[in-house]
Amino acid sequence: MSKTKKQRLGLSKDFLKLSDSGKNSWWRYLLGIILILVLGELIGYAPLDILYGVVDQGLIHGAKIADSGALQGIDPSIEFALTIFASVVTIGALYFIVPVLHKRAFKTIITTFKRARWSRIWYGFALWALLSFALSFILSAIFPVGPVEDLGHINPLSYGTFLVIAVVLTPIQTSSEELLFRGYLLQMFYRIGRTLWLPILSTSLLFAFVHFMSVGDSVIQWPVFLGYFTIGLLAALVTLKDGGIELALGLHAANNIILVPTLYADPSAPSVVANQPFGDEFVFLITTVAGALLFWVLTFRYRFSVERAS
Repeated sequence: MSKTKKQRLGLSKDFLKLSDSGKNSWWRYLLGIILILVLGELIGYAPLDILYGVVDQGLIHGAKIADSGALQGIDPSIEFALTIFASVVTIGALYFIVPVLHKRAFKTIITTFKRARWSRIWYGFALWALLSFALSFILSAIFPVGPVEDLGHINPLSYGTFLVIAVVLTPIQTSSEELLFRGYLLQMFYRIGRTLWLPILSTSLLFAFVHFMSVGDSVIQWPVFLGYFTIGLLAALVTLKDGGIELALGLHAANNIILVPTLYADPSAPSVVANQPFGDEFVFLITTVAGALLFWVLTFRYRFSVERAS
């Protein structure tokens, strides 16, 4: 890419160059990744594994593990809260690894500024939510979807409790992913190639792959994969444009909170209730268009010309 094109995109290496401080040999990153994976598996998922074990032993009346591996007969709020614990462990691991293993401030995987910019987080959140809702309304009017599943059998109290807990806890999950992918790993891939596009594309592909594999579908659904890739790509681009992950933290949290209602699994139903009336292609279209608009609006709104502060 030419220098002129880079300047037009506004991409900067300032955030990536924060990894030049401290100690960042390849083996330190390798050890850091191993620690994150081991701690996440042994500690982060321990509460959920225990719940599965209890259900498998038949110790909870009416609860069972479906053929798909999903829990049935368990309050979805409990299951969701237990899955978030893995994100808490990831954040804790990074909070330990960056200063202890890499000998630099934890802030260096967050921002190039003196402190995290909460206004950027809220702005990214509000803008992504607004664009997503507006595009969903417009596109659903242009391309009408089929009838939505009758949800009359869902327990309102259980559903309401789940929504409150999920909305409160979802930012923890998205923040752990941004700290890992757009913070730690983005800088790691930069140290491998010292270029802009290696970390951008590598973390975006890895982000999409990890999320796609978590779905557990043996057949690649390209709209799903591309949707994850688009979110990862957008988050990486705004991070490099803005010198920090704050905008990415906001837009990622908004994106996942919007999807919260579709994650509810009625514990009284024979299978998971997916309340998503739109197809994967529709969601991918919304994500792509909203991402392009957000990138343009942020460029116009901030012009990304503010002075960096070490």
